[in-house]
Amino acid sequence: MISQFVGLLDFPIFKGEAGWYWDFILSHPKSGKILTRDMVLIFIETPKLKEILKDLRQKARTGVADMEDPETRLAAWGGYVTSEGVDILSESMVSDEVFSEVMKVEKDFWGDKRNRFIQLMEERRELDAISELASAKREGKAEGRVEGLAEGLAKGEARGKAETARRMLARSMEISFVADITGLSEDEIRALETL
Repeated sequence: MISQFVGLLDFPIFKGEAGWYWDFILSHPKSGKILTRDMVLIFIETPKLKEILKDLRQKARTGVADMEDPETRLAAWGGYVTSEGVDILSESMVSDEVFSEVMKVEKDFWGDKRNRFIQLMEERRELDAISELASAKREGKAEGRVEGLAEGLAKGEARGKAETARRMLARSMEISFVADITGLSEDEIRALETL
Protein backbone atom coordinates (compact mmCIF):
# COMPACT_ATOMS: atom_id res chain seq x y z
CA MET A 1 0.00 0.00 0.00
CA ILE A 2 1.31 3.44 -0.91
CA SER A 3 1.08 6.17 1.72
CA GLN A 4 0.38 9.63 0.44
CA PHE A 5 0.88 12.96 2.11
CA VAL A 6 -0.98 15.88 0.55
CA GLY A 7 0.07 19.41 1.44
CA LEU A 8 -1.93 22.47 0.39
CA LEU A 9 0.20 25.51 -0.33
CA ASP A 10 -1.21 29.02 -0.63
CA PHE A 11 1.86 30.01 -2.66
CA PRO A 12 3.69 28.66 -5.70
CA ILE A 13 6.34 26.09 -4.85
CA PHE A 14 7.92 26.43 -8.30
CA LYS A 15 7.38 29.92 -9.67
CA GLY A 16 6.83 30.15 -13.38
CA GLU A 17 5.94 26.46 -13.74
CA ALA A 18 2.57 25.57 -15.24
CA GLY A 19 1.83 22.62 -12.96
CA TRP A 20 -0.56 22.96 -10.03
CA TYR A 21 0.48 19.86 -8.12
CA TRP A 22 3.83 18.25 -7.53
CA ASP A 23 4.48 14.70 -6.42
CA PHE A 24 7.75 13.50 -4.97
CA ILE A 25 9.25 10.25 -3.79
CA LEU A 26 11.97 10.06 -1.17
CA SER A 27 15.56 9.73 -2.31
CA HIS A 28 18.94 10.07 -0.66
CA PRO A 29 20.23 13.64 -1.20
CA LYS A 30 23.84 12.60 -1.97
CA SER A 31 23.54 9.32 -3.83
CA GLY A 32 20.15 9.94 -5.43
CA LYS A 33 19.14 6.40 -4.47
CA ILE A 34 15.37 6.03 -4.11
CA LEU A 35 14.66 5.23 -0.47
CA THR A 36 11.08 4.10 -0.87
CA ARG A 37 8.36 4.06 -3.45
CA ASP A 38 5.77 3.35 -0.76
CA MET A 39 5.39 7.00 0.19
CA VAL A 40 4.46 9.86 -2.11
CA LEU A 41 4.51 13.51 -1.10
CA ILE A 42 2.03 15.63 -3.03
CA PHE A 43 1.95 19.41 -2.85
CA ILE A 44 -0.96 21.36 -4.33
CA GLU A 45 -0.60 25.04 -5.18
CA THR A 46 -4.09 26.29 -4.27
CA PRO A 47 -3.97 29.53 -6.31
CA LYS A 48 -3.38 27.45 -9.46
CA LEU A 49 -5.90 24.83 -8.32
CA LYS A 50 -8.65 27.47 -8.35
CA GLU A 51 -8.15 27.88 -12.10
CA ILE A 52 -8.26 24.11 -12.65
CA LEU A 53 -11.48 23.92 -10.62
CA LYS A 54 -13.22 26.42 -12.90
CA ASP A 55 -12.69 24.07 -15.84
CA LEU A 56 -13.54 20.98 -13.79
CA ARG A 57 -16.73 22.60 -12.49
CA GLN A 58 -17.91 23.19 -16.06
CA LYS A 59 -17.06 19.61 -17.07
CA ALA A 60 -18.88 18.25 -14.00
CA ARG A 61 -22.03 20.24 -14.85
CA THR A 62 -22.09 18.92 -18.40
CA GLY A 63 -21.28 15.38 -17.26
CA VAL A 64 -17.95 15.10 -19.09
CA ALA A 65 -15.67 15.13 -16.02
CA ASP A 66 -13.78 11.83 -15.76
CA MET A 67 -13.76 11.37 -11.99
CA GLU A 68 -11.82 8.11 -12.38
CA ASP A 69 -8.82 10.03 -13.74
CA PRO A 70 -6.33 10.39 -10.83
CA GLU A 71 -5.47 14.03 -11.64
CA THR A 72 -9.16 14.97 -11.86
CA ARG A 73 -9.88 13.21 -8.56
CA LEU A 74 -6.94 15.02 -6.93
CA ALA A 75 -8.27 18.36 -8.18
CA ALA A 76 -11.78 17.55 -6.96
CA TRP A 77 -10.56 16.49 -3.51
CA GLY A 78 -8.26 19.52 -3.34
CA GLY A 79 -11.29 21.67 -4.10
CA TYR A 80 -13.29 19.91 -1.41
CA VAL A 81 -10.60 20.33 1.25
CA THR A 82 -10.09 24.02 0.41
CA SER A 83 -13.87 24.59 0.17
CA GLU A 84 -13.31 25.89 -3.38
CA GLY A 85 -14.91 22.92 -5.06
CA VAL A 86 -17.43 21.35 -2.71
CA ASP A 87 -20.05 21.56 -5.47
CA ILE A 88 -17.84 19.57 -7.85
CA LEU A 89 -17.57 16.64 -5.47
CA SER A 90 -21.21 16.70 -4.51
CA GLU A 91 -22.32 16.67 -8.15
CA SER A 92 -19.76 14.26 -9.54
CA MET A 93 -18.82 11.83 -6.81
CA VAL A 94 -22.06 11.00 -5.07
CA SER A 95 -21.61 7.34 -5.97
CA ASP A 96 -17.91 7.35 -4.97
CA GLU A 97 -17.39 5.03 -1.98
CA VAL A 98 -14.74 7.17 -0.26
CA PHE A 99 -16.63 10.41 -0.80
CA SER A 100 -19.85 8.85 0.50
CA GLU A 101 -18.03 7.76 3.68
CA VAL A 102 -16.54 11.24 4.16
CA MET A 103 -19.98 12.82 3.74
CA LYS A 104 -21.46 10.40 6.27
CA VAL A 105 -18.78 11.24 8.84
CA GLU A 106 -19.24 14.97 8.24
CA LYS A 107 -23.02 14.66 8.52
CA ASP A 108 -22.67 12.81 11.82
CA PHE A 109 -20.14 15.35 13.11
CA TRP A 110 -22.16 18.43 12.15
CA GLY A 111 -25.38 16.80 13.28
CA ASP A 112 -24.09 16.88 16.86
CA LYS A 113 -25.03 20.21 18.55
CA ARG A 114 -21.99 20.06 20.83
CA ASN A 115 -19.61 19.77 17.86
CA ARG A 116 -21.31 22.68 16.10
CA PHE A 117 -21.09 24.79 19.27
CA ILE A 118 -17.39 23.97 19.77
CA GLN A 119 -16.66 24.82 16.14
CA LEU A 120 -18.59 28.07 16.41
CA MET A 121 -16.65 29.06 19.55
CA GLU A 122 -13.35 28.18 17.84
CA GLU A 123 -14.24 30.29 14.81
CA ARG A 124 -15.25 33.16 17.09
CA ARG A 125 -11.93 32.86 18.93
CA GLU A 126 -10.03 32.96 15.63
CA LEU A 127 -12.01 35.97 14.41
CA ASP A 128 -11.40 37.74 17.74
CA ALA A 129 -7.67 37.04 17.45
CA ILE A 130 -7.62 38.40 13.89
CA SER A 131 -9.54 41.47 15.01
CA GLU A 132 -7.21 42.04 17.97
CA LEU A 133 -4.18 41.72 15.71
CA ALA A 134 -5.61 44.20 13.21
CA SER A 135 -6.44 46.60 16.04
CA ALA A 136 -2.96 46.25 17.53
CA LYS A 137 -1.44 46.94 14.11
CA ARG A 138 -3.53 50.09 13.71
CA GLU A 139 -2.65 51.24 17.23
CA GLY A 140 1.02 50.45 16.65
CA LYS A 141 1.07 52.40 13.40
CA ALA A 142 -0.69 55.36 15.03
CA GLU A 143 1.63 55.21 18.02
CA GLY A 144 4.62 54.96 15.70
CA ARG A 145 3.43 58.00 13.75
CA VAL A 146 2.96 59.98 16.96
CA GLU A 147 6.37 58.92 18.28
CA GLY A 148 7.97 59.64 14.91
CA LEU A 149 6.35 63.06 14.77
CA ALA A 150 7.39 63.85 18.34
CA GLU A 151 10.93 62.66 17.63
CA GLY A 152 11.05 64.68 14.41
CA LEU A 153 9.76 67.78 16.17
CA ALA A 154 12.26 67.32 18.99
CA LYS A 155 15.14 66.94 16.53
CA GLY A 156 13.95 69.95 14.56
CA GLU A 157 13.63 72.00 17.73
CA ALA A 158 17.10 70.94 18.86
CA ARG A 159 18.58 71.85 15.46
CA GLY A 160 16.80 75.20 15.60
CA LYS A 161 18.13 75.95 19.09
CA ALA A 162 21.65 74.93 18.05
CA GLU A 163 21.51 77.13 14.95
CA THR A 164 20.23 80.09 16.97
CA ALA A 165 23.00 79.55 19.54
CA ARG A 166 25.64 79.43 16.77
CA ARG A 167 24.39 82.71 15.30
CA MET A 168 24.42 84.37 18.72
CA LEU A 169 27.94 83.08 19.40
CA ALA A 170 29.04 84.39 15.99
CA ARG A 171 27.94 87.85 17.20
CA SER A 172 30.10 87.39 20.31
CA MET A 173 27.22 87.17 22.78
CA GLU A 174 27.88 85.85 26.28
CA ILE A 175 27.34 82.12 26.80
CA SER A 176 25.06 82.72 29.80
CA PHE A 177 22.87 85.04 27.67
CA VAL A 178 22.75 82.49 24.80
CA ALA A 179 21.79 79.77 27.30
CA ASP A 180 19.03 81.95 28.73
CA ILE A 181 17.56 82.72 25.29
CA THR A 182 17.86 79.23 23.69
CA GLY A 183 17.18 77.05 26.73
CA LEU A 184 20.39 75.11 26.08
CA SER A 185 22.82 74.50 28.91
CA GLU A 186 26.12 76.38 28.95
CA ASP A 187 27.94 73.06 28.42
CA GLU A 188 25.86 72.38 25.30
CA ILE A 189 26.69 75.86 24.02
CA ARG A 190 30.41 75.37 24.69
CA ALA A 191 30.19 72.10 22.73
CA LEU A 192 28.67 74.04 19.83
CA GLU A 193 31.61 76.44 19.89
CA THR A 194 33.98 73.57 19.16
CA LEU A 195 31.97 72.21 16.21
